[in-house]
Amino acid sequence: MTTQMQKSKKGRRLDLVSPTKSEAVMADFLGGRLIGQLDAVTAAVRIKSRALSLLREGNKCAGFYYFIGEPGVGKTELMKLLALYTHNNPNAYIKLDGGTLAEKHQAAKLIGAPTGYKGYQEPEDQEKDAAAFAKKLEEMAKLDPEKAAKTFRRDPRKLLSAVNMIASRRGSTVPITFLFIDEADKLHQTVDDLLLNAIEDGVLSLADNEEVDFSQVVVIMSGNTGSAAAVNRKEKIGFTRETGEQKQEATKDIILEAMKARHRPEFLDRLDEVVFFKALGREDLRQITQLRLNEVVARFMNVMPRGKAFTVKVEDSARDFMLDEAMKDKGNARKIKRQVKKHFTDQLDRLCSKIAEGEEGFEDVLAGDLVKVSYNAGSTLDFDMFEGEGDQVEADSFTTYKADSTVAQRHLGEQRVVEAASKRAKTAAKKVYAVIIEAENPSQMGVERNDAVLVLTQHLKLEVIYIGVTFRAPWMLTLHVEATDEQVVFIKDRFSANGEVKLVSDAQ
Repeated sequence: MTTQMQKSKKGRRLDLVSPTKSEAVMADFLGGRLIGQLDAVTAAVRIKSRALSLLREGNKCAGFYYFIGEPGVGKTELMKLLALYTHNNPNAYIKLDGGTLAEKHQAAKLIGAPTGYKGYQEPEDQEKDAAAFAKKLEEMAKLDPEKAAKTFRRDPRKLLSAVNMIASRRGSTVPITFLFIDEADKLHQTVDDLLLNAIEDGVLSLADNEEVDFSQVVVIMSGNTGSAAAVNRKEKIGFTRETGEQKQEATKDIILEAMKARHRPEFLDRLDEVVFFKALGREDLRQITQLRLNEVVARFMNVMPRGKAFTVKVEDSARDFMLDEAMKDKGNARKIKRQVKKHFTDQLDRLCSKIAEGEEGFEDVLAGDLVKVSYNAGSTLDFDMFEGEGDQVEADSFTTYKADSTVAQRHLGEQRVVEAASKRAKTAAKKVYAVIIEAENPSQMGVERNDAVLVLTQHLKLEVIYIGVTFRAPWMLTLHVEATDEQVVFIKDRFSANGEVKLVSDAQ
């Protein structure tokens, strides 16, 4: 009897550390587009989850965060990705530039002009304008519902009005408004005071006594406070060199101290979290370069007329040349984007123009041909055409997603395809494939190993049956997995940018 009572009282430990399925899908989406910032990606998932939580305090704003880090590490990029995933539009947020709010009188742009001042609008006039806009929107919906859903209106007199808050979502039904304040280190103290009241009370009072509900507003600040001192910081003199982690901690301390000097304690005390973006290493920048190149090629595939989209292949030599050009001046993500635009995007655009204009020597470049981009010498890339060596199917395919589907739904759909393939694999024939990745040093080897295992096991639902490393240069990481012909397509898609996938043998 006693034994039975003891058994009945024993509970089961619940796993609340691992993310939910929706959080894992979002992290996978953000992590594949923001390179080298795993902690910031995890924080972005928390930002969205907290804002939509049923347990959050309803009398305060939905979140108050501060993105800090050196210039060009992805702070603004993460804001765009967060808006893209939540509202299906990378610009679905209100952006305030600290440089335009540096003076006290400029704060009036946020809450409007007081009664009697130029720019003030009577409440009845506001209602007439709103009614006229609603009627126009209704008429537009009858003719083009899709266009009506994307139409939004902003009040230029009051940037933080209720109309602007809703309009910034760009037709999305997700009840979150993102308020992104860039260059926050340049803001006048008056703006800090306005935000302090809205964040604490959940309500912002405008100059004409309109009250704006901030309970569904996530405030994200970003700036370069202390970044100059962090970038120009010199290592301490000594016999031992600082590790990467020690440099990151020193940079973080410098920026946090600069924040304390810039903002009052009661303002910083309201922050839910300070999200630190680490400095990007060369391998991170190489992946970002590949990502930017892939984006340009994807845009090219979507805009070219059917039957004209030849295959474009960018060789590693071309990618590394653009990376080296960006690294000459302390490279970061923005400098990489400029180099890709200068050396690749502009030349590809010129190639398309020459084909469209029927210029001699270019009129016979068609779908099915391959244009290979490489670097040999000099200051420019080489574009070589190989007739009939392109992928006809890949070159002549176009995106068929519905315009009103959200990015989250599309990415979740991709995950469901992977899961369905995993279920079919239980009864299908498998083969052993090797994923081979080259690292620059032993430290990078550990990072690559963790990332590869995470992708293979968590994202692609595969089992890693062997992990091998070489303990001398060149540093090579090899992972073996059992996969079907269907699953190997996913593996190649994930590792084509920084690795190689080879068939080892049939599975036993």
